[in-house]
Amino acid sequence: MRRLLIDTDPSAGIPGVDIDDLLAIALALGSPDAALEALTIVAGNVELEEAVASALLTLEVLDRPGVPVYPGAAKPLVRERAEIREILRARRDDPLARELWADVPRPVARLRPQSIRAAEFTIETVLAAPGEITLVAIGPLTNVALALLLEPRVAETVREIVFMGGNLGARHPGVAAVEFNVANDPEAAHVVLRSGAPLTMVGLDVTTRTCLTLEALEAATASGTPAARFLRRTCAPWIRFVRARREIEGCWLHDPLAVAVALDPGVVTTERREVGVELRRDAAYGQTVATGAGPVDVCVAVDDSRFMARVLPALQRILERPR
Repeated sequence: MRRLLIDTDPSAGIPGVDIDDLLAIALALGSPDAALEALTIVAGNVELEEAVASALLTLEVLDRPGVPVYPGAAKPLVRERAEIREILRARRDDPLARELWADVPRPVARLRPQSIRAAEFTIETVLAAPGEITLVAIGPLTNVALALLLEPRVAETVREIVFMGGNLGARHPGVAAVEFNVANDPEAAHVVLRSGAPLTMVGLDVTTRTCLTLEALEAATASGTPAARFLRRTCAPWIRFVRARREIEGCWLHDPLAVAVALDPGVVTTERREVGVELRRDAAYGQTVATGAGPVDVCVAVDDSRFMARVLPALQRILERPR
């Protein structure tokens, strides 16, 4: 049983926003070899308040109200990326997004978040269980960096930090050289990469080789339970959106792949690399670069069949649970 702490920026009903965080949470909850300790929340895909509401609603609908939610950073460590906010606002205002999400309610939850902040909770949890907690970071790395800066012992006490971020070589159409999570807070990524913690980088090089089609989503949600209807309603618009705007078969499973790697490293092939992030404020700001052999396990290939054989049954398992 792997004890997971997931740091995330989920959306459950915000127009034009990726839903892979939501799928990653469902994957962790539906995996019999995972124990989800908590969700810590960071601003990224959506504003912090929207991400907190989305996390709480997801746990409520999936009937896991006992998993605590800890709000974290609302802004990056050093510089707020106004250009990224503009891109996200433009996507929300896309006429196609408005059409596809017209009947999807915005996230409102009855559950309430915890009062302690995400970085503090991360420090307490990791130090209380040396070598047991795997931190899966699937949003900007601000909360993780804050925990490491406030308490450097986290780096030597955590079992592993698996983060979805970076792009060393993926050149798929529609993929930017500067990956979204790292671009949101390059300085936080720099802190994490230089922390000395055991790191696995799950970047666009592998996540863009995954895909969830509408047909696969329909199969996973065929039970028709309230949880299944929720997942289909919130995820289908995004799949339709990227099919139209990126001309791909389905949505990439960036964040679920990071959770899968934390549970089953055999779903990917890795290489040990020295990874850095560009901090000069030019066009390459936030670009990840590899300079040779080093301490970071970088994912370079994915066994998609093995990955999907884990994802789909886990989704069905959590969606079919009797309430």
